[in-house]
Amino acid sequence: MKLYNTSTNRILCKPTTVCCAVLFVFLAGCQTPAKKKVVNISTEEQLLSEVQYTIVEEKFGPDIKCIAVGKIELADDSEDFRELNKVELVRRTLVGNLFQQNYIQVPLTTVDALLSNDADTRTLLSQTSCDAMISGQIYRFANKSYFAASSTEVGLDLAITNVEGEVIWSGRHLATSRDGSLPFSPLSLLLGVFLAHANASDEAALQMVDAAIRRLVDTLPSQNETPLALAKNEQAVQELFTPANTIKIHEDPSAYELLESGQYEAAIKAAKLELQSGKNEYQNRLIIGDAHRHSNRFNDAVESYLSAIANDKNQSTGYEKLSLGYLNLRRIDLAKASLSKAISLNPESSAIRYKLAIINESQNATNEAAKLYFQAGELAIREKSNDGIYSSLTALERLSDTEYGQTLYNSLLSRAEAYQQQELNTDA
Repeated sequence: MKLYNTSTNRILCKPTTVCCAVLFVFLAGCQTPAKKKVVNISTEEQLLSEVQYTIVEEKFGPDIKCIAVGKIELADDSEDFRELNKVELVRRTLVGNLFQQNYIQVPLTTVDALLSNDADTRTLLSQTSCDAMISGQIYRFANKSYFAASSTEVGLDLAITNVEGEVIWSGRHLATSRDGSLPFSPLSLLLGVFLAHANASDEAALQMVDAAIRRLVDTLPSQNETPLALAKNEQAVQELFTPANTIKIHEDPSAYELLESGQYEAAIKAAKLELQSGKNEYQNRLIIGDAHRHSNRFNDAVESYLSAIANDKNQSTGYEKLSLGYLNLRRIDLAKASLSKAISLNPESSAIRYKLAIINESQNATNEAAKLYFQAGELAIREKSNDGIYSSLTALERLSDTEYGQTLYNSLLSRAEAYQQQELNTDA
């Protein structure tokens, strides 16, 4: 964007250093930050902020399907935006953007439980069956003044490490509000959740977090394969919309809490003890199945799910989880049949329909998948399920390269935007 004199067709600038500097800052804000692949990341201050990144292409291949979000440190001591949990916001937005790029996600509670036990990268990735971990620091999270102008700025310095401890990608970017506002997107639902619990003036900061992370994640290799790690992704996305202070483990955790924190063997033992006392047979057999599945013992998981169904054939959850066991065993027809049964028992569930859509997408039945994602999104709006809406929008965005997919995406996006605005107005 340039300012022109109509008679001379030259940029107008008064012959004073201050005015020219102000104009340069204004013009800089009109530029979309360029991506720049470099040999070494520069930490020098840049007026025109680039998206710098390094990548070891021979080590960052298609086999990197899962990227866990690890530790993020706050290196900026600014008092700006004190109402925001800056580290939590950055970590959750990383999960969201990586999920949108088809990278499998590990629930943050699972990662945190392992980090709290001083697990190194190799151990953490091994225990979560993940391929790499992203970590780094927030080097700026503040309002800055530039002469007559001000700018909200979020700067991130990130790196991805593989199971061998090698850095296979690194990136650094400073997002500023001079770049302009961002359109409504699936991630806007997450930002809306933070806005509902923060001052409305923090909106620019939330958008800059999304902008910085989105631009950095966009430099990663494309992950075109449909992610079939449904349960892991589902829990990770659900946590995005759960208030941070509610994600905790009690001193005397139940079998379910042990499962949620990634302590799978302990969860099996706790659930078996409850079974011996005759408590919650259906639920405990499902927990045992989930623990086996997360530990990659898929045949044992299927056996546990079938025993839960034998205990109660009229609940949809058993069939829904059974489909995940079959899916991991690559028994796709049985997985689809299990989900169809679950839908017949619970036709208003957005989560079940979403899982069936994922399977159809993996089989390249894109129109059927798009229809199911749209239906799941509509049901999620009725359920007021932000994570369900977000997942459906993200999936439809993947399929928006077809006219049918684009139409359904635009329709659901419009409905989601109206829903979110209504929710924010209600909370106001």
